[in-house]
Amino acid sequence: MFSSRCAEISEDVDIRRIKSRLMSELVGTYDTYLWSDNPLDLVLVDPYSKFFFVVTDLSIMFNSKSDDDKYCFLPYIRMIWVAKHRRGKGIQRKILDEMKDISDDVAESYCIVADPFKLDGAGPEVTAYDGIRKLYQNDTVSTDNYMWDLVKQRERFIGAGLDNVEFGNASITEPYQHFVYVSKNETPDNISIFKENTLNYIVNTEKIGC
Repeated sequence: MFSSRCAEISEDVDIRRIKSRLMSELVGTYDTYLWSDNPLDLVLVDPYSKFFFVVTDLSIMFNSKSDDDKYCFLPYIRMIWVAKHRRGKGIQRKILDEMKDISDDVAESYCIVADPFKLDGAGPEVTAYDGIRKLYQNDTVSTDNYMWDLVKQRERFIGAGLDNVEFGNASITEPYQHFVYVSKNETPDNISIFKENTLNYIVNTEKIGC
């Protein structure tokens, strides 16, 4: 946790609608706001406004490759944004590590996608709320050196203890971008499904132009 003060929770956040145990635990750990209803997205904001991240309720599907009746859904960290003057200080890693601790506590794994982005449009990006306003008004675009940034982000995720896996319901991103943190208290059935979908990509930086 990044602050000891009471976090703000917007009135439109109805914890009874949240299916993910991990996502429920995040409500009130950070300042919490509803981003969208379908799928259910929450914006979690650092109380010091250094960063925000967006988490989606149970939305990533994993299928067993050996048994069609076995599958599971996990929550998804849709994006992590850190204020420009706060970058390079390990904040993303701290967020992932805190998510890992919560994941272990509630026995629910989580997903994230390696997809480097920047906020589109003009305007300041000094605080997390500046970033949220730009995201709302302009959305995101790929970073200028996307493939190189993607390689580095993959390395950071792997270094943080996440596994590269294949999602069962991805339509835009590629398998080499998909990662899961497997909770230390995950069910044996789900662990088996994750193992069946584990990938071992070796990135050829020359081939992708890095």
